[in-house]
Amino acid sequence: MRYNKNVHQKYLQMKGEIPLAPERVLNAVLRRWKKNELIHLLCSEFSKDVSTYKELLGSQEREDRIQSRKIWISMSDRYWQLFREIVVSMIKEAPDALTFSPEERLLLDCGFLSPSVTPFNEALTPWLNQPVPDDMFQYLSLSDFWAEKYGVLYNKDCRTGEDRFAPQLQVYRDRLHGTCRRVLITLRALLPQIPDCPKEKADDLISKLDKNLAPFLERYMRTRHFREMKKKEHDETVDRANAFSFAMKEIESLLRQAVRYVEGFGENERKRIRRILGEMVFIGTVAIHCRNELERWDRNRARNAAKYEAETDGERLVQIDEALKNKRELVGQMACIARLDTSPLCQNACQAPLSFAQISELLNRLVPLDEAMLRVPRVRMHGIPKVVVTPGCGYGTYDWTDNTLLLPLFPHHSVERTVTYALATFRWDADEDREFKNTYELLKENRGKSIKSLALSFSNDYSLWLTKERYGFRVLPREVREWFKTKFDSEGILS
Repeated sequence: MRYNKNVHQKYLQMKGEIPLAPERVLNAVLRRWKKNELIHLLCSEFSKDVSTYKELLGSQEREDRIQSRKIWISMSDRYWQLFREIVVSMIKEAPDALTFSPEERLLLDCGFLSPSVTPFNEALTPWLNQPVPDDMFQYLSLSDFWAEKYGVLYNKDCRTGEDRFAPQLQVYRDRLHGTCRRVLITLRALLPQIPDCPKEKADDLISKLDKNLAPFLERYMRTRHFREMKKKEHDETVDRANAFSFAMKEIESLLRQAVRYVEGFGENERKRIRRILGEMVFIGTVAIHCRNELERWDRNRARNAAKYEAETDGERLVQIDEALKNKRELVGQMACIARLDTSPLCQNACQAPLSFAQISELLNRLVPLDEAMLRVPRVRMHGIPKVVVTPGCGYGTYDWTDNTLLLPLFPHHSVERTVTYALATFRWDADEDREFKNTYELLKENRGKSIKSLALSFSNDYSLWLTKERYGFRVLPREVREWFKTKFDSEGILS
C-alpha cells in the first residue's frame, strides 16, 4: 500500500501526537457545519475581518488603529455568537452527548481564531488532551462545562452517583485510613513520655480519637445525615463528637507540655504533629463531601428527570442562553479586574496556558489553610464548586448561579493570585449572613468604599493573607491582619 503523508498526519493529529495546523480551525468548523447558514455566515464574517485586520495591524495611522480596534471588538463579540450557534446546533441534533472536535475546542476553549489575528500558542494542542486530577474538585474546560450542562438539562447523563464519585470517595477514605494510622502510631509513642499522661490516660485519649472521628465529622460539618437523625441517635452523635473534641484539646495541651519535658521534642515537632491532626480532620471532611456529592448527584438526577418532562425545548434553550450570557459577562469581568483586554480571543503566543494540574496543586495546598471554607452553608447546599477554565486572561472569579470557580486560560500576574482571587470571590459571595462583611467594611482601610471596591479589596487582602500571612510573611496593614486572624486564621479544630 502506498504511503500517504496527509492521511498519516491526520491519524497522528487525531491521536494528539502532532499540533493541529492553526490555519485549519475556521475551515474545520465550516466543514462540520456547512449546512448551517448562520454558522457559515459568522465564519465568513470572521474571514473578512481577519483579512482586513491583518492589513491594518501594522499601520501607524490613527484612523487605521481605531478601525483595527473596532474589528477586534467585533470579532470578540462574534466569538460568543459562534459559540452559541455551535452549541445550539448540536443540541438540535439531540445527541447522547455534546462532542467537540479538536479544531472547535481550539476556538471555543482557547480562543484561537487565525494566526493572522491571534498568535498560535504551541502549548494549546497538548492542553486539550491534559489529564484530569482526581481530587475533591471537578475540572472542566468551557466545552466540557456545556457538555455537562446539556446532559443535565436534557436528561442525557445516565451515570449514577456511584459511577461518578465512588472512585474518588474510595481514594479519600484510603488516605484518611493512612493518616489516622500515622496519628495513632505517633501519639502512642509520644504521650506516655509526658509526665502528666500515664499509659492508661494515653490509651483512653487515643481510643476516643480513633472511635469518634466519624460522628465528630458528621456534627462538625452539619451534614444532612446529622440534621435528620432521630433524637436518640442525635444525642449519641453529639456525645461522641464532644468526646473527640475533648481528646483533641487534651492532646494539644499535652503536646505543649511535651515541648518542655520530653527530650528532643521541640516546637517544630509539636507543629508537625498538629499539622497531621489537622490533616486527618481535613481529609475526613473531604471524604464526607465526596459522599454527599454522590448522594446529591442521584437526588439531582431524579429531580432533573422530572423537570425534563415538564419543560419545553424552548425553555431549556432560554436557560442555555442565560448561562452563556452570564459566562460571557464574567469572562469580561475577570479581565477588567486585571485591567486587561476583555476579549476571549487568544493573545498569548508564549505564555503557558493554565493547566488542571497547576490548579489542583494550588487548591489542595491553599484550601486547607481556610478550614471553614468547605463548611459554609453554600457548600452544604450545592457542594464543592466546580472549576471551569475559560478563554481569555485576568484573575479568577466565582459564579454563584451554577457554583463554579472560573479561571482564565492565561492568568495575569501569577497563577497563585488568579486562583486565590477565585477563592476570595467565593468566600465573599458565600457570606450571605454578612458574618464578616459588616466588620470588614468598618476597617480604616475600607471606609467609604463602594460595594464593588470593597469586594475587590477583600479579594486582594484575602489573596495576600492566604499566600503570605499564613506562611509567616507580614504584608497586610496591622488592622487588616488582626481582622483576618480573628475571622479566618483559626488553627483548625484544635483552637
